[in-house]
Amino acid sequence: MGDKGTLSQCRKQLVINSKSKKEEKQLLTAVTSVMEYLEKKYGIVLEWEKLLKLKDIREELIKRFEDAENLFENPESEKSFITPDGGFVYMRGKDGSRYPILISEVKNQGTNDIKEAKGEKKQSKGNAIERLGKNVIVLRSYMMSEKIFPFVCFGDGCDFDAGSTILDRVLSIANFGKLNEDHTKNENVCREGIEYNLSRGSFYFRKKKWNDDEMRRYLTAAAEISVEYYFEMYGGDNFILTECEQNVQTFYSELLLEYKDKINEGKKRKTSEETINSHVQYLNDFFVSHFLFDQKMVKKIDSENKFINEVSEYLLNEPLSKNELEHSASFNSFVTYLCGAKKIDEQEKKTIKKHISDLKNKPGS
Repeated sequence: MGDKGTLSQCRKQLVINSKSKKEEKQLLTAVTSVMEYLEKKYGIVLEWEKLLKLKDIREELIKRFEDAENLFENPESEKSFITPDGGFVYMRGKDGSRYPILISEVKNQGTNDIKEAKGEKKQSKGNAIERLGKNVIVLRSYMMSEKIFPFVCFGDGCDFDAGSTILDRVLSIANFGKLNEDHTKNENVCREGIEYNLSRGSFYFRKKKWNDDEMRRYLTAAAEISVEYYFEMYGGDNFILTECEQNVQTFYSELLLEYKDKINEGKKRKTSEETINSHVQYLNDFFVSHFLFDQKMVKKIDSENKFINEVSEYLLNEPLSKNELEHSASFNSFVTYLCGAKKIDEQEKKTIKKHISDLKNKPGS
């Protein structure tokens, strides 16, 4: 695969935002490193999301189970969501579907060792684990149609020292699976001829803080099991980029990075790095969703002219979603840049400029 290091940096800077707590930043740094490693190793496309709405979980469950609409009740609020500390990592299928390969959390709990050292009164042990339990219930429902549960949680602090009853709370959340071991694959137990499926997840808990290498190692192990599970279940060809797709992705990435470097040129008011990264990441995600796995489109994109023309044609002639219309300024800016910065023949340039002009006048733009 082509070198997409700078695009990976865009994603990393977006994922690890300034509002994240110290422990979350450590986890998110590990998550983005794992994503980069897996993309290079397997030739797949990965995406990251911070949150998942409960209504979207219900919709997914209805898709996965026929005639199941009456089994899953609508949430009271459409705004209800869960936000695991490490977010959700998805593998993109060529049919447009997304498959969760890694969901992660980090918990630090316990200050009584510090209080004791200061001669202060101990406090009751925190409820971070209770909140963790609620999230795990939701996530198990989300993954119930698969035979894996790619959930990894790291916990450190004196509340998790050996002999602590808080560790027993974690054990119960883990369906009594042994702590500090990988349980990404569901485990089967049989009784009287009936097979039961244990969905556990992997819980790494101790008093000592987990370091970066440990986090990456355990997250990678869980994510690799998930990727290979989906390959086996749905076929690797549904996920692995062909040589042609890899070439087009590399070609597009290079154009996008050139554009990123030029965004602020000639502007009186400079655009912030965070805004630029968000803008570039959206354009990359749009390309993956609409072009990369479309074989007819991939075969057409064998030059800069063709790429620019196909993108502008698509934006003009295909119905855009509400979210896409909100980003029409990004499309206009990118295509305008490519049209002006590249050596495009005059007739092609006129065609593209007309597309851009028409797009700007498109209802909702």
